[in-house]
Amino acid sequence: MNNNRFSGKVALVTGGTSGIGKTTAIEFARAGAKVVLTGRREKEGAQVVAEIKKLGGDAAFVRTDVAKDADVKAMVDFTVDRFGRLDVAFNNAGVEWKGPLDQATEAEYRRVFDINVWGVLNSMRHEIPVMAAAPSSTIPAWPGTLGWGRSAFTLLPSTLSKA
Repeated sequence: MNNNRFSGKVALVTGGTSGIGKTTAIEFARAGAKVVLTGRREKEGAQVVAEIKKLGGDAAFVRTDVAKDADVKAMVDFTVDRFGRLDVAFNNAGVEWKGPLDQATEAEYRRVFDINVWGVLNSMRHEIPVMAAAPSSTIPAWPGTLGWGRSAFTLLPSTLSKA
């Protein structure tokens, strides 16, 4: 652990099994937060939890598909049941379409939208009521990628903060 900036805080990281989400989950733990990380891949989730625990942190994994409302509700409920609160939500889960935009099917567009846009908004819809009870909480909404390579959307993360 490298500092206590998030000591006593609970952080939720969607898409926490790899990439930016994995690194963020580990860094929150290094900063003293208790971490719940989510994703669709249980093996990778367990590996990240083990890595955090090896560093002396406290973490848990819950399998979540952010495109599914029931999963998102269960994710937030799991966090509160496990750690008693939610202070920081890093909504990072995201997928991308690799290929020419005009060749994507409707199903492929919907998959990108459902995870990258609806997943973030729906996560916040369930997180905000829980976080409103915390004295100070933050939701940096960074949906891994909003779809097609390095567009303006991928370079402009939106941030919602509550003081």
